[in-house]
Amino acid sequence: MTTENLPRAGAMPGGFWAFSLAVYARPGVPEACLALQDGYGLDVNVLLFALYAAQHGTSLDTGAFADLDRAVASWRRQVVAPLRAIRRHVKTTLGDGGATPGGKTPSPASVEQETYAAIKRAELSAERAQQCNMEQWLAARPGAAVSLAAGAGDGIASDARDALDSLDALDAAAIDTLGAANLDGYLAYMHCPCDANAQAFVQVLLAAVSAPRPE
Repeated sequence: MTTENLPRAGAMPGGFWAFSLAVYARPGVPEACLALQDGYGLDVNVLLFALYAAQHGTSLDTGAFADLDRAVASWRRQVVAPLRAIRRHVKTTLGDGGATPGGKTPSPASVEQETYAAIKRAELSAERAQQCNMEQWLAARPGAAVSLAAGAGDGIASDARDALDSLDALDAAAIDTLGAANLDGYLAYMHCPCDANAQAFVQVLLAAVSAPRPE
């Protein structure tokens, strides 16, 4: 994941995947995402998507999240979640790597490390596939601010980029408010208890995409 700082509000990286990498690199975001995932049963991709949609001026209510969930639930359940479970299990069994005496053949521990890395890559690829589907879902919604389907890969087309530039006119505070409302909508759809811990984690995510506009 990239460690570059996020651009200002209204000019986030093009494409959901690039946006997610940038946000996830912000301090405290990985911990907040994992806490909301493991402690509250939330989907990290959907949490990030709620913020991504807000950056594009799109409001998502509980009905929208229900529709989105239907679009990605099967892939998440049958592919992403099993890969995550396997990766976590393998991680608990890893040795310290290295080679067998004499250095001629890899040790079981080093092969385990390679296996873990391969599973991690597969999990990341599965997450990206889910995000591509989510981005296409957003592009297909009536009244979408800009066609985002071209951004499902490494970037977005120049015409879409030009359209995104027009989003600079959106007030940064309005984007922040919309992001908070979208996250509230997702938590409501998931019947997530909005206790103090959950709200604190949500605030970390909101802070990660909230940046003052330059003078």
